[in-house]
Order: sequence, then structure tokens, then C-alpha cells
Amino acid sequence: MTTVTSPTPILDQTPVPVAADITGLIGNTPLIDLTAYATARGGRARVLGKVEAFNPLFSVKDRIAAALIRQGEESGALKPGSLIVDVTGGNTGVALAGIAADRGYRTKFYQGDTTSPTKRRILEALGSEIIPTDNSIFLDPEGLEKLVETIKAENPDSYFTDQLGNPVNRATHYETTGPEIWRDTHGEVDVLVGGVGTGGTVSGAGRFLKDRRADVKVVVAEPGETSLPTEEKLNPDAEIDGVHKVAGLEDEQLPPNYDLT
Repeated sequence: MTTVTSPTPILDQTPVPVAADITGLIGNTPLIDLTAYATARGGRARVLGKVEAFNPLFSVKDRIAAALIRQGEESGALKPGSLIVDVTGGNTGVALAGIAADRGYRTKFYQGDTTSPTKRRILEALGSEIIPTDNSIFLDPEGLEKLVETIKAENPDSYFTDQLGNPVNRATHYETTGPEIWRDTHGEVDVLVGGVGTGGTVSGAGRFLKDRRADVKVVVAEPGETSLPTEEKLNPDAEIDGVHKVAGLEDEQLPPNYDLT
């Protein structure tokens, strides 16, 4: 007689709640231990990565998109069929477009002309209208302010989410991303490292961690010089969508959500 043994389960069979909609799946992303990767490159610290790609629309921007849309709904600015507009290099747009489609809103995004074709196709598949913007505007210290004025003038009845300047962005990371990191590391975190798009993640999560431990350091990882647009080369081949340099820039060129303090 052959004895049959149960196979080791591949998946955790613990029941999970049913999300009411896509926003119920945002946040509580896992940490992954990257220490072996760091050690192989000369690192000596324990390094953890927060896997924001586990959000339903695959980036950290899902957090702020849900909060920005909720703000519009609670204020009455968003009504059935309303148009949502913003400046986005891709990820915030994808998150806004996905949640907006689920809720019956339209979306229109202004973005640099070097945004990857893949992100544009995703946005178009989600029903968004894309307005390409020449990269030269972002070299002008007042360029972003002028672009925002243009957006508002061209879309007078729209809801401008203003991911760069809306304080809801930074507050969302203070209320969710920072606490999750603190909880999952049991408060044993010394350094937070992140890039700057809007500045909301490092500023919000960083502020939360510093409020818990004043000696926590917040470090910005910037793109290399060959990734940055210049007057000589407006569309560098190595440009990273939505990741910006902050060191040495004039205050007018920094996103309002980036908190230097």
C-alpha cells in the first residue's frame, strides 16, 4: 500500500478580506532583505527594500493617487464624469488613471516628451489623454509654474490634483509609508533612502521616522549627470522618468512637497 503525503503548500491559505475596490489593496507592502546584494558590493549594513510594486497599479504613487482623488470627492470638486488633470512622468498618472477609471472620472496628463512609450501606452489603455510637453520647460526656474497656469487655463472645469504641491501627498506618506516601515522594522531603522519625484515619499515618511527617532537620517538618491536634461541635450538617453536632481537647484525648481528641513 502506497502512503500518500500531502505536498508542502505553496501558498499561505490564510483567508484575506475582500477589498471593496482597488484602493483597498493599496499599502502594507512588504519589506525584502537585500543585505546579500549590498554585501556583494561592499556594503556593511542590513539593507531592506520596500516593494511598492506590490501596489495594485505597481508603484508607490498608488498611495497619493488614492488620497488625491479622495480629497476631491470629499471636497465636492469631483463629480461623476469629472476630468482629472496633472503633470506626471508616468507613475502618478497610471495610478490616477486606474483609480479614476474605476470611479467613472476622465483623466488628462501633461508630461515631458521623454516619458517612456510603455507608460504612455498604459495611460492610453486606461483612457487618459496625453499632452506631450517639451523638456525645455523644465530647465526654466519658472517653467513649472507657467505650465501649471497653462493647465488650469486650458482645463477650467477640471480637478487639478497638483501632486507636486498638494500637501495631501506628503501627509499620505506620513500616515502610511512611514508607519509601515517603523512597524515592520520594529523601530530599528537608521537611514531612509529614496529618490525625489514630488518629494512626498522622502519628506512624509522621513518626517514620521524622525518624529519617532530624531537621529534617523534621510538620504536622497539622485540621477547621474548623464540622466539629466541640459540645454545641449534636452532628451538624454539615460533619463529616468520622474526622478529628479535636488542638490544645487533654486528653490523655485524644487517640488513644493520636498521638505528640506
